Amino acid sequence: MRINQYSLTSRAEAERIEQEYWITDGLYLLGSVAQGLTVFDQQVRAHNLAWALWRLLEGDGPDSALRVAIIGGGIAGLTVAACLLARSRGFHITLFEERWDLCPLQQGSDTRWVHPHIYRWPEHGSRAPDAGLPVLNWTEGRASDVARDILEGFGRYADEYGTDRLDLVLGLSHLRIDATDRSIEWMGRSGIRSGPHVRAGDADGARRPFDVMVLATGFGLEEGVADAAGASSYWRNDRLGQPQLGGDRRTYVISGLGDGALVDLCRLTIERFRQDTILYELFEDGLEAFEDDLRTLLDDDFGRTRRNVHDLFERDLPLSASAALDLARERLRGRLRKDTHVVLHARGRDNNKSIRDLFDGHSSFLNRMLLYLLYRCGGFVLSLRELAATTAEFAVPPERVVVRHGASTIASINALFSDPLVISEPVQRIKDDKLQAARRGWPLGAFPSLEVGA
Repeated sequence: MRINQYSLTSRAEAERIEQEYWITDGLYLLGSVAQGLTVFDQQVRAHNLAWALWRLLEGDGPDSALRVAIIGGGIAGLTVAACLLARSRGFHITLFEERWDLCPLQQGSDTRWVHPHIYRWPEHGSRAPDAGLPVLNWTEGRASDVARDILEGFGRYADEYGTDRLDLVLGLSHLRIDATDRSIEWMGRSGIRSGPHVRAGDADGARRPFDVMVLATGFGLEEGVADAAGASSYWRNDRLGQPQLGGDRRTYVISGLGDGALVDLCRLTIERFRQDTILYELFEDGLEAFEDDLRTLLDDDFGRTRRNVHDLFERDLPLSASAALDLARERLRGRLRKDTHVVLHARGRDNNKSIRDLFDGHSSFLNRMLLYLLYRCGGFVLSLRELAATTAEFAVPPERVVVRHGASTIASINALFSDPLVISEPVQRIKDDKLQAARRGWPLGAFPSLEVGA
């Protein structure tokens, strides 16, 4: 008998991918505790997991009607659902969403710009505006526009492949997973689709077993949002990037060192800041040469490099890159906002002690570079004290305190289970071993495309 070498190779790759997401038999975690949780990263993981599950379960045949539960109706959950629906008729999917609509975080978010690759900068192709995904593809834009494209794409996939194979449950007041028998009990409302839109149907409560369960709950809501008056989630609209209309100069505190905090720091300190244009504005015609210099120095995962940016820029840059950075700093100095006074509260979980500590791997390389340029321009005041002491020292009212402390992700995952001890060790393993790299593992042509014009 002739052996199909490709089939053997692809199955081995599927087994490797499956193990990266595996919690216990039939239960998988999509991102959440992985390194890098951008919209694009989560979609890449969704494609990888969907392909691996299809490849490993295809032997059960198209009539096996494997029951799949996807917990989370955000972009990651929608992507894995669309991928599974498109890949095989053997999956019957129930998609659970706690809130009252799909993709709830990014809907209506007009003050956030989303780019598929920019957090990998200066990697080759990191400025490309198109996600380049076979399922639920999108291009850079406002978060609200990206959400619209994702929802419209999901509607097309559901119409084409999901007839009688997709159930939606929204507005959950209760959901508990029993990992030992792979069952879920819930109370909510059935979701009735009409193209990209969903309306609430009848009350829906049940306890049912599933063959496969995928946790696509994402990062979770940020810590501290409920503790600071006026603070809100990263995806809620705000006016931080707009000039003050009263003619006064206002003091703000930004608390955090992750990408969300640093983006808001830039919005409050740089006039007319736009994530999609700032690199071109600061480096102009020298951008490509500067990127080439950086790529020779960053020998790991580029935008996710853990190297201290302060040390890199102070000691290791070649003369050409150093000159380009100095010129970018001067351009930035001429664009510092005049109507804000910004305090960066950067004590952090590691109890940072110095300026240098700010530039360790808390965030993407791009945002740490912008932080470095702002530091060299004197664009903000630094505080390493407790947050309460910082706000008191600068007399900042609660509505001008922006808290970006990340989320209690593992606690949020544990809350879904009737017995969290069953899943605590494998979830910690995924986090500690830095599994689920957001790199394409599925073969070309693995998913049919329904993109407009395809």
